[in-house]
Amino acid sequence: MHKGKYEEGLKVARIAMDKDGGSFMAHRAAGLCYLSLGYEKEAIEILTVAAQLSNRHPWVLFDLIGAYATLANNEEAQSIMEEAMEHVNLFRQESMTSFSAYMKVNNGKTVVFSDVRFRQAQPDR
Repeated sequence: MHKGKYEEGLKVARIAMDKDGGSFMAHRAAGLCYLSLGYEKEAIEILTVAAQLSNRHPWVLFDLIGAYATLANNEEAQSIMEEAMEHVNLFRQESMTSFSAYMKVNNGKTVVFSDVRFRQAQPDR
């Protein structure tokens, strides 16, 4: 997939899938190569397997959304988008819960660190 070499990427992804049939990343790479080569139906097949292997990871779900949208299957794309957003929102909630718990234990040190990092990233503020 590197630098638009999708045929080569597909060969490598197929080798990875043969070596480890349980690798969702190998399936995802193959699916993205198929999608880039214009083989949307094959991409959807492989990406569906990747989604199952990854326990419906949002990355793969967003890839599937793109594949379905390319085929103008907006109903399926919308359905998967709703599922993906549920995963993203759950992750965000879990992250904030973890952040809050850490902050409580560490008496606000996290807030100071976060503020410093924000200011470093936004030097004009």
